[in-house]
Amino acid sequence: MSEVNKLDDCMVSFDLTIGEEQQKDSIFFGSAKNNDNNEPDYPKSVIGSTILINNKTDIKEVLAFYCIREITESGSPFGFLWHVSSSKDNVKNLMSLFEKDLHIMVDDMPYILNHISEVRAVSTEVTGISEVSIIFSIADYPEGLTGDQQKLGALLAQNVGNTLRFCFNWK
Repeated sequence: MSEVNKLDDCMVSFDLTIGEEQQKDSIFFGSAKNNDNNEPDYPKSVIGSTILINNKTDIKEVLAFYCIREITESGSPFGFLWHVSSSKDNVKNLMSLFEKDLHIMVDDMPYILNHISEVRAVSTEVTGISEVSIIFSIADYPEGLTGDQQKLGALLAQNVGNTLRFCFNWK
C-alpha cells in the first residue's frame, strides 16, 4: 500500500453503508441525507449512511457521497457527487482541497478521481448556524472519466447493502 493511502494517514475516512435509489432515468448508489432543496441529480429519499471515522480537514459533516448512473440503452458511465458541510470561515480552504486530485483507498484498492467538473459552495442556514456546503462532482461524460472512476462506481453498485471503509487523500 502506498504511503499516501495508508488508512492511518487518511485525511478523511468514513464507513459507507451503500444504499440505492432508482428514479425515472437514473440510479444512485451510496449515501445521501434528505434533499430539502429538490436538487436535480440527487436522491429523493434518504439512502445509505456514512460514519466519519477520521477527519483532518475542515469538513464538518458528510451529507452525501454517491455515484449516479444514467439509464440509457448504451449504458452511460458513472458520475460522482460528494456533498459536505463546513463553517463559512473554512470554505476557501476546503474548496481549494476539493479542487485537487482525490485519492481513495477501499479494501486495499486505490482509485484516483481526477476529472472534477465542479466544486461549488452553497450557503445555507441550519438550526441558526451558518454553514457552507461543498459540492464536488465528476461529470458523467465519457471523455472525463478514467478507468478508476468506472471501477469505483461499479464497486458501489455491486455492494448495495454492504458497508465499506473509504480513505481519502488529496494531491
